[in-house]
Amino acid sequence: MIRVDGWQTARQEQQLIEWFGHVPDFLITLAADYCAQCSDAEFCAPKFTKDGMPRLALRGHDVEKFIGAVMRAIPDAVNPAQKIA
Repeated sequence: MIRVDGWQTARQEQQLIEWFGHVPDFLITLAADYCAQCSDAEFCAPKFTKDGMPRLALRGHDVEKFIGAVMRAIPDAVNPAQKIA
């Protein structure tokens, strides 16, 4: 959610504090174009726990994107997918 660079992190934290009064534990960002065309059932698809926290899950696509980012950032890194096999 928050960028790594020092001044960008400080600016984003400042903006979140201005909006919400604190830096939230999580922030859900929705694509306006999707929200404009989806049904109520599709829009309400996210699930939450009894405590109000989002029920989060990792999907294969998320893992593939992460591995790709690591491999681009650290070319010498051992591909984690090879260790799983």
